[in-house]
Order: sequence, then structure tokens, then C-alpha cells
Amino acid sequence: MDELIANLLAKNRKYLTITTLLILILLSCKSSDTQNLSQSSSMKDEMIEIKALLDKAMLSDDPIQHFKDALPKVQSYSSVDSAWITNTAIFVKFKKGSPLSWIAEPKSHKP
Repeated sequence: MDELIANLLAKNRKYLTITTLLILILLSCKSSDTQNLSQSSSMKDEMIEIKALLDKAMLSDDPIQHFKDALPKVQSYSSVDSAWITNTAIFVKFKKGSPLSWIAEPKSHKP
């Protein structure tokens, strides 16, 4: 019996090695996927927080000033690649994403 097992192992060593390597690769991918899901969840949570912050600014009496006040906080999030303000808008460029913008209506001057 031992001789039979030894012969099978000798004949199939190449296939066993390949199978073992494939299993190891699949196991490493699975842990990588778990890490990616965790990062994705964290990024989604940050996007929700930023959206709530900037939506609140949009509803204020002076959205542009609130954009300016919120800019440092928005830039501090790890999921944000960059953020900037123009005359009436704030733009947020997320890592692995495209820029989003919040555009406030300019104040109208009443005579």
C-alpha cells in the first residue's frame, strides 16, 4: 500500500504542486477581497458624512462661507484626493472616483 501511494505521489507531484499553488493564490485573494470590502465600506461612510456636511451647507443662509468653513474637514478625509472651492461651488475629488460638486446660487442683491 505504501508503495502504491509513493508511486501515485511521484507520478502526480507536478499536479499536486500546481493545485497547492492555486489554493494558496485563491486564499490570498480572498483575504485581499475582505480588505477591499472594508476599505470600500469606510470610503462609503466618509462619502455619506461629506454629503451630509455639504448638503447642510447648501441649506444655510450663506453656503459659500459654509463651504469655506467645511473645506479643511473635507480635505482631511482619507477617501478624498482633493477638494477646492470656486466662486459659487465646492468640488470634491474622491480617490478612485470622479469629482462631485455642490453649487450654490449666488446671492441676489435686492435694490
